[in-house]
Amino acid sequence: MVPLDEVINDIQRVIYSPSAPSSFFTNNGIAPRVFKNMLKLCSESIFLYNDNVYKQHDGVAMGSPLAPLLAEWFVAMVEEQVVQQSTSCKPIFYKRYVDDIFAIFHSITDRDNFFTILNNAHQNLTFTMDVNKSKLPFLDVSVYIKNGKYNTQVYRKPTNTGVLMNFNCEAHIKWKHSLIRCLLMRAYRNSSSFYLFQMEVKNIKSILLQNVYPDYFIDIIISKFTLDLKIDENQFKQNKCTNTKENQLVVTEFDDVYLNIPYIGKPSEKLHRKIYHRMRKYYLCVKAAYNTVKVGSYFSLKSKCSNLFGSNVVYKFTCSRDENISYLGETKGHIFKRISEHSDRKSDSPVFDHLFNCKDCQNNSNISARFSILRHSNKYNVRSLESLLIAKLSPTLNIQLGKFRGAGAKLVLYS
Repeated sequence: MVPLDEVINDIQRVIYSPSAPSSFFTNNGIAPRVFKNMLKLCSESIFLYNDNVYKQHDGVAMGSPLAPLLAEWFVAMVEEQVVQQSTSCKPIFYKRYVDDIFAIFHSITDRDNFFTILNNAHQNLTFTMDVNKSKLPFLDVSVYIKNGKYNTQVYRKPTNTGVLMNFNCEAHIKWKHSLIRCLLMRAYRNSSSFYLFQMEVKNIKSILLQNVYPDYFIDIIISKFTLDLKIDENQFKQNKCTNTKENQLVVTEFDDVYLNIPYIGKPSEKLHRKIYHRMRKYYLCVKAAYNTVKVGSYFSLKSKCSNLFGSNVVYKFTCSRDENISYLGETKGHIFKRISEHSDRKSDSPVFDHLFNCKDCQNNSNISARFSILRHSNKYNVRSLESLLIAKLSPTLNIQLGKFRGAGAKLVLYS
């Protein structure tokens, strides 16, 4: 678990250090205390479970945009302390990805001492050590020694099911084509010899056949892949060094236009072709960015958020005794805040006046149940929508037709 306060304090220390280069925060005069509060506000998690609202006091929530950054900072912070303490047992080779470490040491004693220092560095971090004289996995690479040389190949966990995008699924053919090329590229980069690459290609083909990919479809893509990268047995390593160099991204003055289209098969492709040919007349190259919806997206295991957290809404209050007595209002903030404002004695609210004089409403223990959301809108149109609904429904408690008396609100059709 990431100790949030400790990590935020360290980030603040580094950014506002006198020796640190200038940053956006220092250039714009943002004080360290303000920066710390901003970062804490962005990283704290508030969630709903079983209709109860909880606040996470420590650690970062899964799915938070800042979670990977804070986790990486935390491990790097501990790693810096370990390096300073392990001067006598430093590894010969050391690589880390988040919390997975691959290291080579001079001796078993150095390895054990380094492991002890690493585990004692912080109470929130506990590492385990895998020792194997024949083969070790690191991420998706399996490393082993043969004839005094290191060899690498693709690693799959024992729990790997081999389930990939099925060839018969409702997805564009280019996605299936790219899936195979992606698997081949991983095999090419992770294989230290041509023989290991061939063995992995056979494994890929076996997995694809289990996912109903046609044999001819697989062979065509494999042949084109090996031809494009000039993969052969004699110059495998030499060509690999040339092909794996990252190409520099070239940004042209006018980039292609991408159109987001839901993919439902041939009709989506037909729509893109029509748009493409028509836009070519105006010298625009419109490419399709197809998207699909998974069946799992229709089913959610998360607790449904209460309507009291709704914002940018037009709401209606109804009397507990007489449903003909009602009030319409709008709020850009959460509706539960507006309910508390209506219940405040200091507020100049027709709803509070009614609650003060109506015994039935006073006896109602859950007054928020008398508030309902009529319409959801956005911050630009919510007041206009309120005025229109007041004019249509004529609620009895709205003495004036909203802030603009039902006529002066600006209606924004396009924003």
